[in-house]
Amino acid sequence: GEAADRTVQAAGRTGEATDRTGQAADRTGDATDRTGQATDRTGQAADRTGEAADRTGEAADRTGEAADRTGEATDRTGEATDRTGQATGMTNHEAGARADETGDRTGEAADRTGHEAGARADETGDRTGNA
Repeated sequence: GEAADRTVQAAGRTGEATDRTGQAADRTGDATDRTGQATDRTGQAADRTGEAADRTGEAADRTGEAADRTGEATDRTGEATDRTGQATGMTNHEAGARADETGDRTGEAADRTGHEAGARADETGDRTGNA
């Protein structure tokens, strides 16, 4: 009878140990669930980070394209400035040539006027001398 009692007590202790093992397995399962949920959240955050990186890359592309257009506009402005400078140079050259020409004509007219005045003065002097 005592052996049977001890067997029953051992079976009870085995049952209790089995219960504790089941409870520990439950806690392990719960921890595994929480780890899986945290992994899911980490994956979702990584997805959002990737999407933000994509948007940042697209914005950088647009910024680069705008910089290209700005550079092209700057080139066109420089070319227009060059053409303006060339036109100004030609205008200044033409104005200088005209001024030279006008000066030459004015000088020639002054020479003729001076020559004619001198000839008249000579003539007047001759008449005066003759008189």
